[in-house]
Amino acid sequence: MSFLKTVLIFIARSRVLEYLSQTQDQLPDGVTPSLGSDASGVGWIFQYALVDRKGQYDLAQLRSLQDWFLKLELQSVAGVSEVATVGGMEQTYQVVVDPRKLALYQIDLMTIKNALDNSNSSTGGSVIEMAEAEYMITSSGYRQTIADFAEIPLGILSEAGTPILMKDVAQLRTVLQQQDAALPNLMV
Repeated sequence: MSFLKTVLIFIARSRVLEYLSQTQDQLPDGVTPSLGSDASGVGWIFQYALVDRKGQYDLAQLRSLQDWFLKLELQSVAGVSEVATVGGMEQTYQVVVDPRKLALYQIDLMTIKNALDNSNSSTGGSVIEMAEAEYMITSSGYRQTIADFAEIPLGILSEAGTPILMKDVAQLRTVLQQQDAALPNLMV
């Protein structure tokens, strides 16, 4: 995690400690976040680690907790400019296409890529005013399971409207990917 240059470090650290203590009861039992030293060799303000002392969570579950909950909470702290995740096992989805099936259905890899990009994103809509209040309209379209990815349409098979789905041309699976030790994207 790093802060804007205008933020005093002792204030930033106390603010983050405050937020960490507020989220403690929302974390799984046995997960205790803590602050590291004031500075490190790569210019970080401080480090913390999620440690499961009871052995109930694996590295992928701790990484998901970091990426989808704790990181977002910490980024909402005033003055925090970045929370960089290091380590753990990140769950990713793999799409392994079958070249013979691509040829059979006359689908190229760019069609697969575009279908994945277009079906796995969120988009803003508009604002509706009602009773002197504004309501933001958005569309959330993130895929969350293998079954979600399997049902992505790629085209139409026949005049009857039979869809060609991702599961028709590819194997879909989840894999755990370890982050490189080189700490990518931390320094510009």
